[in-house]
Amino acid sequence: YLTLDGGFSTPQVRVPDNVTFSVGDSQDLRLEHDGSDSRITQGGTGNLIIRQTVDDADLILQCDDGSGGTTAYITLDGSAGHTTVQKEMQFENNVPIRLGTSNASQMSHSGSDFYFANAIGDVDFYNHQDDGDISFFTDDGSGGATEYLRFDGGDVKTYVYKDMKFNDSVYATFGNNDLLIGHDGTNSRIYNYTGNLQITNLTDDADIVFQCDDGSGGLATYFRLDGSLS
Repeated sequence: YLTLDGGFSTPQVRVPDNVTFSVGDSQDLRLEHDGSDSRITQGGTGNLIIRQTVDDADLILQCDDGSGGTTAYITLDGSAGHTTVQKEMQFENNVPIRLGTSNASQMSHSGSDFYFANAIGDVDFYNHQDDGDISFFTDDGSGGATEYLRFDGGDVKTYVYKDMKFNDSVYATFGNNDLLIGHDGTNSRIYNYTGNLQITNLTDDADIVFQCDDGSGGLATYFRLDGSLS
């Protein structure tokens, strides 16, 4: 069953196909090859632990690189103190990525929709790149993608590139709820609760014009503040 073969350039311990090399009183750990596949099986007591004890050395999982060679897919980097992934890692549908010791956050794809959920604490998005942006893109209605919203770290402004719709009775608020603008389903309303309500046109010689229905389905000017007249 067991051959100590020194006929190779490197002496080998050889176990034939379909013969199991067992370790442990109860054959807890088994190594075998069935002629097609190799298997390492822990079927007895305790965990299966793979340990690298050399200082600053790595534990590397390698596989075929698609071109006849081998390459690293996952590295437990002992010098950096973290795990690096050298190839794409694909999670099948409805298999979540879980984050946090209590599985507080998770991301997954159902096959139809992408899902992100957080169950503990706040959700914060940071971009620490100097003058960097956070941008939100989605379909442009013509088969492409376009930017809808940008938090611009260079200009220190928020840019809105598409219409922002506020549903009925949902108000845009400014200040400490000092100014509210919205539509209640029947009427459009502007509410000011602090100080004056000031409307200013800073364009040279331009007007402030108040228009309303002309009684015949059209629009007429009722009142004008003419900035071109002295």
